Amino acid sequence: MSYDTLKNYHAIRVRYLGATNTLGARVKLVSGRFDRDAVTVERDYESRDSLHDAYKWLSDHLYTVVGQAELDDNGNVLFVEEFMPLREALVLRKKVYQASSNLDAIRRELGRKLLPAGFGS
Repeated sequence: MSYDTLKNYHAIRVRYLGATNTLGARVKLVSGRFDRDAVTVERDYESRDSLHDAYKWLSDHLYTVVGQAELDDNGNVLFVEEFMPLREALVLRKKVYQASSNLDAIRRELGRKLLPAGFGS
């Protein structure tokens, strides 16, 4: 493999945030590409670890996770193919969820180009 054939990926730093007096444990995802782009998600205690929580969140928000790396400060990085800000993914997922629960919303979103009239009636 040569330098010219290397693929670029979006690095997402994953950090565990311990519980406080008012909040449970959380996982913070920070974009390595976009300034001040981060999301904090609740820790799912049924999952193996915070890296697994981050993987699940990214997958649920339309990212394709392709790799991982450990950092020297007990942090981790997940690599994704998409160069989309994390906060934008929140908005996009909300739109997709709302649209999928309402066929009329899907028709409007797609401009009635892909679904024929009367589809799903």
